[in-house]
Amino acid sequence: MVDPLDELMSDYITGMLEVKINYIKKTNTSIKNEHMLENNRDYQKKCVQKEVLDGMMVSIENLLIKQIIIARFKYHLTWVNVGKRVCVEESTARKQYVKFKKELRKNLTTPLNEE
Repeated sequence: MVDPLDELMSDYITGMLEVKINYIKKTNTSIKNEHMLENNRDYQKKCVQKEVLDGMMVSIENLLIKQIIIARFKYHLTWVNVGKRVCVEESTARKQYVKFKKELRKNLTTPLNEE
């Protein structure tokens, strides 16, 4: 089973989170019902997640963790190869990412498993 935060990071880095938000928005606005969009929990949840990730990614600009995240989720590298790419041990790369995930989990106000 995939960790919801890993899936969220993958969607964010690859641009799929933005695509999903735009799809929901377009679907709901095409039926001319703005109120429906405001009440769409999935849409609201994804918007909050994107906003939180945007803020966190800006705050880690030029840091090692950003390189680790990009290597892992944009280039789909294994942890061994992530470590090689950013010139750190595999365990260091993993620890940095786990630390980032804890911070992300703390910053997300919307539970990922809400349906």
